[in-house]
Amino acid sequence: MADGVIEFHIGQIFNSKEHMREIFREYAIQKGVELKRVKNDKGRKTYMCGADGCGWRAHGSCMIDVVTFMLKTLSDQHDCHRVYNNKKAKVKWIASKFEKLVKSNPSIDVKVIGDLLRESYKLSVDIRTFYRAKHRALKELAKDHAKCFGYLMRYAYMLNQSIPGVVVHIYTQHPHPTFQKMFLSFEPQRVGFLEDCRPFIGVDKCHLKRPFGGVLLSAVSLDANSGLFPLAVCICEKET
Repeated sequence: MADGVIEFHIGQIFNSKEHMREIFREYAIQKGVELKRVKNDKGRKTYMCGADGCGWRAHGSCMIDVVTFMLKTLSDQHDCHRVYNNKKAKVKWIASKFEKLVKSNPSIDVKVIGDLLRESYKLSVDIRTFYRAKHRALKELAKDHAKCFGYLMRYAYMLNQSIPGVVVHIYTQHPHPTFQKMFLSFEPQRVGFLEDCRPFIGVDKCHLKRPFGGVLLSAVSLDANSGLFPLAVCICEKET
């Protein structure tokens, strides 16, 4: 789960002060040290190790473009013990590291996240922090899903423009348009049912387990070989 190992050198360029801050935070967590900023203004940033007696120190300043920063001085030797409860490993940082994992498996146990974090970064973090990090990652997942609903109207328009005989209906709630349900069927499905299928229609349902839930309904018939023949699909809030 850890990113590439971060190493510093004099003359190193950072895209912005925010980029510099992110890199130094990542370095502090990777290295297991507590860094503190002793100088932090628009044009200069100076970091030093927070451990007593440790001489590690780095200083960077803004370049002529007033955006990028360059590392000007560096004392890159740590004389301190590793910190396992790193203050830089906050909820936002943990959520960013495991966002893809949570998206692929929303029901993942937070203990698994904790084990992976300890294995990759040698960190000791309170279990409540993992719960909050997972909740944050799930909120980001919900934002992604909400954004996808905005494409449905364009999708329906393209279907109507490019596929003759398609039937697509999208229903929304008002006054603020919010997706409610969608129906989709293609002409070959309807023709195939009338010409080659038995006079039977069944409905199969599948509960959607992503952030907004709902039900996926599939209307099917039986062809001459007793195989399932799809007729239409519908996404809705509930079966009835």
